[in-house]
Amino acid sequence: MTTPDILAVLTHTLTRKQLAERLETNTREVELGILQARLEGAAIVSDSHGYRLSTDPSEVYHCARRLRVRAIHQLLTARALRRTARRMEGIEQRTLGLVA
Repeated sequence: MTTPDILAVLTHTLTRKQLAERLETNTREVELGILQARLEGAAIVSDSHGYRLSTDPSEVYHCARRLRVRAIHQLLTARALRRTARRMEGIEQRTLGLVA
């Protein structure tokens, strides 16, 4: 699936599932295709209703802000999990008598 494939079917708001059906693929491939299209400069925005092409810069900025906040939350979650893993390693080492 290419960016032109996505843009050809994205004539109005469509859900990920609807896009997958129209493109005859799965929703994960749609997500990857949307990502690639955005990286190539396509103004694809998303909200609770689905994906659509936008011609409004403020709408594109709004979508970018939402994606940024989501990314920051994912990074914070990843950091918390790394801390948990380190803490678990410390507990395991003490239990095995490896820590002086």
